[in-house]
Amino acid sequence: MDDLITNLLSLLETQFSTTFKSYTYGKIIVPGGSSLPMITVSPVKTEVSNSGTVRDKNLFTVRVTVMDNLKKYLDNTNGEGDKLDSLQQLVKWVEDRNSDGSVKDSTIIAVIRQNITASNAVLYNNNLDINYDDYYVEGDFPTIRAEITFTAELRSNRK
Repeated sequence: MDDLITNLLSLLETQFSTTFKSYTYGKIIVPGGSSLPMITVSPVKTEVSNSGTVRDKNLFTVRVTVMDNLKKYLDNTNGEGDKLDSLQQLVKWVEDRNSDGSVKDSTIIAVIRQNITASNAVLYNNNLDINYDDYYVEGDFPTIRAEITFTAELRSNRK
């Protein structure tokens, strides 16, 4: 799991470079405003089952969270900025599409769908689930978030 998360963070940072100010291992509930927009990659759970006599099937569930400061989109200076702008930006970062409906290479989904490797083994990822939402903490600025949860499978030798 650790290899998967660190490799995915590295792939995301390589793809997006300066688009995001912070790339973090683990869940952040209340981010610092200066670290937004940010991406976090967190372990959710690991399931291990038998796969033959000497192999284990490891099913990792991982969550990628994309956060940004909602307030910057609500600045109505010169009539600009609204909540829809922030949601649209999240959708573009996460799953912007080509005219044929395929995911653009410059999206978070495209990075996740690459054959991510961990421990020199290929992990096949599937079952992506994407949720978009506002997040409010009393006394703090509101954030807008996209959470992408997916599973990755690794077949390893049993010890």
